[in-house]
Amino acid sequence: VMGWTNIALWIAFCFATQDDAILQLLEERGSGSEVPLVWNVMSLDTSVLEAADTKLERIVTLFYALQLTMGFNVVSIMLKFFKAFQANPRLQLVTNTLIQASDELFHFLIVFLAIFLGFSVSGHILFGDDLIEFSSFDRSMETSFRILLGDFGWYSDQSISDTGLGSGLPHWMLALWFCFYSTFVTLIVLNMLLAIIMDHYTELVMHVRSASDAPTIWKQTANYIKRARDTKGFIPFFTMLCQLKDKDRPAHTSESVTQESLMEAFDGMKKEQADFIMSWLATWATERARAEGDEEHIARLKEVSSLMRAMSDQVHVVSLNTSLVSSRLQELQVSMGSRLDGLEASVGTTAAKVVELETLMQGKPETGVSAWARSAQFIPPMLQPGGDAFCHGANARGLSEPPGLRKPQSSRDVAEPRNKPRNRREVELQPCCSATAWGGRSTIATTDRLR
Repeated sequence: VMGWTNIALWIAFCFATQDDAILQLLEERGSGSEVPLVWNVMSLDTSVLEAADTKLERIVTLFYALQLTMGFNVVSIMLKFFKAFQANPRLQLVTNTLIQASDELFHFLIVFLAIFLGFSVSGHILFGDDLIEFSSFDRSMETSFRILLGDFGWYSDQSISDTGLGSGLPHWMLALWFCFYSTFVTLIVLNMLLAIIMDHYTELVMHVRSASDAPTIWKQTANYIKRARDTKGFIPFFTMLCQLKDKDRPAHTSESVTQESLMEAFDGMKKEQADFIMSWLATWATERARAEGDEEHIARLKEVSSLMRAMSDQVHVVSLNTSLVSSRLQELQVSMGSRLDGLEASVGTTAAKVVELETLMQGKPETGVSAWARSAQFIPPMLQPGGDAFCHGANARGLSEPPGLRKPQSSRDVAEPRNKPRNRREVELQPCCSATAWGGRSTIATTDRLR
């Protein structure tokens, strides 16, 4: 289509240049290549000049359209080469790489445009009044793109210039912008683009190298020449294909293919061609069976891989739950340990208080008749009430026997004293008097601590 369009436009352009309104302005001078204007062109009528101007505008429009169509025609021819590259898997690496990496390239392009436009706008705002390379937004974008390609001669000229920027900005602002742009965009972002493309390209190269039906271009050319030599004088395969696809009279109706059936189905087929086709079909069937077997194994491997991936996910979930439970158990252990430590401390404090209380109770004199009886048993006779030492000590302190107490006369008196203390206050006060009467300062101090 593009070729026919170019031909049509070229013919129209040639006819437009031979119009009478154009030719009457030109002066023919033999067969020379130069055709100047007529000498009295300025004296021609205005209508003639307007008609020539209209024809010239049409010629310019046709020439501009012819340029565009020829450019697009070249691009279409280049794309046809990519279509032809499908004949060899190794020639498809470039196109397959771009197709496979299209998703990553699209997202990368969004990030790249955001960064690229940001630097371009900032360059136009900062240096648009000083440098012609940033005087407009489109020139700023062009300058930024040229920096990506390594063309920054303008910066070299500006860096060695003695005159500064006309707007008064310091020169280090330009140097700072250039360094940031070169480092971040040229060295980092472009290398990321190359990494994305090379990753997919390496993967496809490994796949092509492991494939059995991916010969090199020179090996494929040699096979084509050998096949053309071996099939010389045979019925063209395209003709056979057309006869097989004929709906009215198909060439070969039987499902089983043999040498005899081929020679009967196609008129003029030689025995060598039938043998060649049968050999080729046997090789193709063997490769197909092997490929199907490989595909079955690959399908099973993919199924096992998916199961392993699912098990890995489940194990990951279990490990996360285990770590969570372990952390909570550790927290519980720490909490229970602190509580047990507090409980042990409380128990130790309580035990210490109990021991201290037992010690105090052992040293505290008992009240009533029981105290009198116990003192009578364990206090020496000379210190018992009524003894000389007791009376002497009691008279010295101005004390007497505890009120309401008397020396027990019988076992009944020991068990049940006649004068029991009437309340707790009296019980607590009587031991103090008895202790004092019995002459022990340590006993008094012990009683005070117990209170």
